[in-house]
Amino acid sequence: MLRRWGLATLALPLLVACKGEPKVLEPRSPPPRSPPPVALPAQPTPAGMGRVVLHGTDGPLRVSARADVAFVPPGMSVPPTRTGELCVTPCVVDLPHGHYRLFMSSADGTYEQSDTDDMVVRDGVNYHVRAPGKFVPPTWIPVLPTVMMVAATAAVLGGASLMSGDDDSQKTTGGVLIGVGLAVGIGGGLLYYDASRGARQDGATTQWNVPAQ
Repeated sequence: MLRRWGLATLALPLLVACKGEPKVLEPRSPPPRSPPPVALPAQPTPAGMGRVVLHGTDGPLRVSARADVAFVPPGMSVPPTRTGELCVTPCVVDLPHGHYRLFMSSADGTYEQSDTDDMVVRDGVNYHVRAPGKFVPPTWIPVLPTVMMVAATAAVLGGASLMSGDDDSQKTTGGVLIGVGLAVGIGGGLLYYDASRGARQDGATTQWNVPAQ
């Protein structure tokens, strides 16, 4: 009997060991529409290009760009070819008109999650302010669920030991201990599973364009 209950209790950690998909949190709120703290160059923007002002809300971002080569902007015979690293925010760059995919990562190591976003470059000044998406890594050994599962295992094993005797009162106490232990174990297992999933939060962007004068 004791061995059977022990095996059943030890199965609880195995049931919660499989980690599911990350929790999806509500997307971040779009940043306020206010010019980033960076000065615009005095020289005019070259023909066929737009001035782009990039900024991130959570510290400096290292930004790379890849042009959408399937898109040929009006007035151009070939798609834009600008690719590679652009700058570290807040910054200003001039890019050919067109559609771009931006790849962003923390420049100072504040967080590890990389982020992507799309941008369209037009005539004038194109502002792109990003609240980057984030991933909260799972807690590999969450304290509270671990304590609950250890306590549950002890309760179930203790209850099984009491039930193996001949005293009816001890059997009753043992049954109660097993019931409580299983309930606590299930609760701890659910908490452990939740903590082991991690969480993903999509970013948000505020973009606006100031036409060329």
